Amino acid sequence: MELSVIQKCYEIKKAIHLLVIKLKKEHRYGLGKHTEDSVYGILEHILGAKQASKFQKNNYLQKALAYLDLFRLNLRLILDLKLIENNTDLWKIHNDTTELGKMLGGWLRSVK
Repeated sequence: MELSVIQKCYEIKKAIHLLVIKLKKEHRYGLGKHTEDSVYGILEHILGAKQASKFQKNNYLQKALAYLDLFRLNLRLILDLKLIENNTDLWKIHNDTTELGKMLGGWLRSVK
């Protein structure tokens, strides 16, 4: 379970990096960086949960889910402001994000 969650987060990170470099300069270093940072936060807490004891996993996973919500809001903002011409990339990232959320939720339920 943990390895597939890390792999899915890595795929999202790679896609976001490719998306952020397409943003105009005025958005790349604000909204783009903030969006990338939220993915780093997700990944950081997933890796922390992987190494943590069973009692600590809950906290790491809840923080990862909070970063995931922040990431979703940033992604929605990019979509609503039409900052990317090709929405196909955004929708693929959105679908991957939904899948990652389900994986994290399942992992969190298994730890409780």
